[in-house]
Amino acid sequence: MAGSLRDQLLKTGLVDEKKLKQVAKEKRDEKKQQHQQQKHAPKGAPTAADLARQKAAQAQAEQAERDREANRKKQETAARKAMYVEVKQLINSNRIERKGGELPFRFRDGNRIEKIYVNDALLRQLASGQVGITRIAREYIVVPADTMARLRERDPENVTRMWVSLASESEKPAEDDPYARYQVPDDLMW
Repeated sequence: MAGSLRDQLLKTGLVDEKKLKQVAKEKRDEKKQQHQQQKHAPKGAPTAADLARQKAAQAQAEQAERDREANRKKQETAARKAMYVEVKQLINSNRIERKGGELPFRFRDGNRIEKIYVNDALLRQLASGQVGITRIAREYIVVPADTMARLRERDPENVTRMWVSLASESEKPAEDDPYARYQVPDDLMW
């Protein structure tokens, strides 16, 4: 099997002499054109190799930016999970049991009116603002007011919602409110 690949292809009949000459001419013309472009290119103009390096560097920088963004999202997710665990632990360690409660306490949760049953002492504490109601998942939990303040500090807006009695909120009625002089008691049973 001595001889070049060209000779071997000719012997087997896969290519003919005319086709080989045409391919060789195209290669020479291509090399001449590249040489002319490099020769006539202005000084300092980027060559094809420079352009390829620039594209590679740009692609690498874009990949690094995507990696940083993905890493930032992972850290935010981990921080949210840690905050949720911390808030859940705080609520569960300070929860006030409301077993045996027969009196309903109604409060607003978004657009819905919710109801929990509490005993008389807990109802008075809710009305006076000494305790508040928080929610984790679908469970409403009564916790002391200082725990509510600590929950607000941690800003768990997506983890829990807090309800505090109207007596503890320092909201003033609007000046043009026709019912401003009629105060609704917080322990109103309805």
